[in-house]
Amino acid sequence: MPLPPMIIEAPPLTAPRRSGLFVAANGPMPLEQHAETTGAQWWSNACGGSKLYPPACSDAPYTAFDEGAASGLEDAFPVVVYSSIKCPPVGKSLERAREDARARLEASEEAAVESAFWGGQTTPVAIPGILERLSLQGGSNMVLIAGTAANVKEATSKLEQQSAASTYYGPTILHFRPAAAAYMGGAGLLKSRVSTDGEHQFTHYGSEVVFGQGYSGSSPDNVTAPDSTTEYGAVTGRVFIWRSEVFFQDQGASAEPGLNKTTNQRTVIAWRVYAVGVECFAAMIKFTRA
Repeated sequence: MPLPPMIIEAPPLTAPRRSGLFVAANGPMPLEQHAETTGAQWWSNACGGSKLYPPACSDAPYTAFDEGAASGLEDAFPVVVYSSIKCPPVGKSLERAREDARARLEASEEAAVESAFWGGQTTPVAIPGILERLSLQGGSNMVLIAGTAANVKEATSKLEQQSAASTYYGPTILHFRPAAAAYMGGAGLLKSRVSTDGEHQFTHYGSEVVFGQGYSGSSPDNVTAPDSTTEYGAVTGRVFIWRSEVFFQDQGASAEPGLNKTTNQRTVIAWRVYAVGVECFAAMIKFTRA
């Protein structure tokens, strides 16, 4: 009788450092406990600008300075990201099950945060995307550029010009689904820089480009999804990400945590809270993949 296959240790599960949101964003930074349920706000000095004034030798009367108001508070929206693992308890302790749940979370949480950023979630619980929330706020929080760009080059041009015409003066980030990467590369729109935290992609204007695995490519109101030829691209100010430590929830109905003696299965959930915010400015455009 042949022996059954031997169970051996798998190689460590590590997340690839692709051109994702964690590479381009500020963070992830530690999240204060109070913000885990309420989210957070911060003041930005990148929303506003400078104006011109005549030199001191000009003739009187002198024009009064235009006193600009302080920028409004920027919002960081909270969302919980979790991963779970259910397995037989034979040969796997609670500690090992927690290690596996953490490894699965760490390998996939960037894509989950990208989904929360753009598109959100419909089932099993409806969670609006952050770009959708900015759209609902109205005003300069989200600008929808009219028309459909003929190709990704025109989309990039219009998004960056929109950012240059705004009252935001910080670094900008372009956001596209992975489907746009080949088109942008083929059009010569990208420059790469490899750093210790991964590979960064930039346009010739200097905007960092994120091809988010979790991005939906939908419209600002999250109603119009990509079709066979068109989708949406976005540009934002800096993205800030905060996150908590990893927490564990051991499911089960027995004295031993995580073990359900009825089903003889051990279930562990690893989760943490993220808060994600966009600085000052966002714009989107529909474009044809070409």
